[in-house]
Order: sequence, then C-alpha cells, then structure tokens
Amino acid sequence: MNLYDLHSNPRELYKHVDAMTKMPGVVYEVLWSQYKNLSLAQRNEMERVIAKSAKYSYLYANRVKNERFPAGEAAIAKDPWYALRYARYLSQNLEEEFPEGEAAIAKDPWCAVDYAISVIYGRFHEGEAAIASQPDTAYRYAVDIIDGRWPMGEAAIRKDAAIYQEYKEFLRSIG
Repeated sequence: MNLYDLHSNPRELYKHVDAMTKMPGVVYEVLWSQYKNLSLAQRNEMERVIAKSAKYSYLYANRVKNERFPAGEAAIAKDPWYALRYARYLSQNLEEEFPEGEAAIAKDPWCAVDYAISVIYGRFHEGEAAIASQPDTAYRYAVDIIDGRWPMGEAAIRKDAAIYQEYKEFLRSIG
C-alpha cells in the first residue's frame, strides 16, 4: 500500500518529511540507528541540526560518537541538567572537563550539588548560593562535601524540621 496514493495532496507530505529533517530528535534517531551507513557529508549536515539541542547533543556524544561533541557544547552549556550530565560523561569516560557548563549548573541547586559530588569531588563555590537555597541540597552538601557544619546553608536547613533534625544529629556524630 502506498500512503501517498491515499493522501488528497501528496506534495504536502514531502513538506512534512522536509520539516522532520530539521527536528533534532528525529535527526538523532536516524544518526543513532544508521550512523555507520551514512556518508561523512550526511553526518555533518545532521550534526548541525543536533547541535541546536542540549539533549540530543549530549545523547549524540555519549551514545553515538563516544567522544566530545564540540558543535553541541554551546547548547549543552546553557542547560543545567545536560551540562551536568555532559560534564559527568566527560569526567568519567574521557577524563576531561567541561567548565563551559558550570555557569548553568551553578544556577540549579540539585545540579550544583550533584556536580560537586560526582564530577569535581569537592566544593563548588560558584554553585553554593543555589545549593544553600534549599533545605535538602544544603543538607546534602554539608554532609557529602563540607563534611561538617555549613553556616551558609543553615538558614535553609532550618526551614525543614526533619532535615534540620538530621543535620543536628550529623553534627553531633562528627563531634
């Protein structure tokens, strides 16, 4: 069965196909499934589409290329979630850093605390203001990174009774 025969205006379908080739998600799926069958020119054209999306740039680097994807790093660097994931991927698999993403990561409390714990393994000064804005992230940072009292996060920690109790018990346990 030819679906073009069933459509009242088959030429419209070609416009739809052309539009789909400009969608990063669609292009990523083609690259993911057909990477080895595509010419270098086809890959380059498709990479330009993917490079506009933080999500698909990260996925392309991690799952298809298994290396850095410089063309997509500008998009990745603007999104805290994908900047964190890309930085973790580079750190753990390629032993490289992604400082370009730190500004976005620093604005999101959970991304910032996770970055400190799983990427740089220490204090993330640029992200401490965001981390200190929420009880759960402030507590996690105090326990996992500071390993002691963290005055900057205590105002937020006090806002949640259960977390504040855990924090006091943690401080008592370390003396």
